[in-house]
Amino acid sequence: MMDIVYLGGSKDLPRLSFDEIRAQVHDPEILDKLANLPDEKVRIAVASHPRVRVETLIRLLEDPTTEIPLLILLASYPQMPIEILHKLAKHKNPMVSEEAKGVLFIRSKGHIDIQDD
Repeated sequence: MMDIVYLGGSKDLPRLSFDEIRAQVHDPEILDKLANLPDEKVRIAVASHPRVRVETLIRLLEDPTTEIPLLILLASYPQMPIEILHKLAKHKNPMVSEEAKGVLFIRSKGHIDIQDD
């Protein structure tokens, strides 16, 4: 995946690819700053980075501009706190809620009732 993204959405700023972010950015502080950018491709690269902080991911979840594909990715994050997954399981978008419910079910080894209210 070599999509090129422009920092801040401007053609004048340096551009980074998904793979470059994954390969060259190792500092969680920089990942946190990149997560503030409006470019969804940058945010996806940050969210899937192995060194991203859970706090950064939660901030992305709470951002009303975060798009559905990223919300689904965030719901599948292995270290996402259970209480956040329970909130996501009630998300209005069925793809987000089903992903969160699936993760909750897997983590519980099948011992959880996640029926809709």
